[in-house]
Amino acid sequence: MKTIINTSLPIVYICSGKVEVLPFLDLSMKANVWGVHVAGLYFKRTCENKGNWYYARDIIANAVREGVVLPSCVQFQDAFKEKDAFNETVDILIKNGVNANYLEGEYWTANVKGDDHAYIVRMSDGLEFAYAKFCSSAKIRLALSE
Repeated sequence: MKTIINTSLPIVYICSGKVEVLPFLDLSMKANVWGVHVAGLYFKRTCENKGNWYYARDIIANAVREGVVLPSCVQFQDAFKEKDAFNETVDILIKNGVNANYLEGEYWTANVKGDDHAYIVRMSDGLEFAYAKFCSSAKIRLALSE
């Protein structure tokens, strides 16, 4: 028996290597919840430890299929506009026993400035700023764009 709970944003499931995006939380698939889909991006449900831009880039390179990249500043700013809906969706996940983190912190982007800097989007206000690639940000969350 499936138990379906409506969510503000679609839920990303990974089952046997197959990605499925559904517009609800299916409690029978709770163990397969990977993240939340918002503004064309796939956000992992939890944050990673601190890490620099190279670490974020390497997570993408090693964890997913070829052709998936770090999102751009514009894509993150579009996701920021949906922050309330994202956090409402996380509330539903948490209330139903799925570990998840709210849309917060700073996110490395694919946008670079010279050889030594890359842009970060800060989810408290949606602003972007250049940051030295070797410095660790407060949080790293895997967010994928195709």
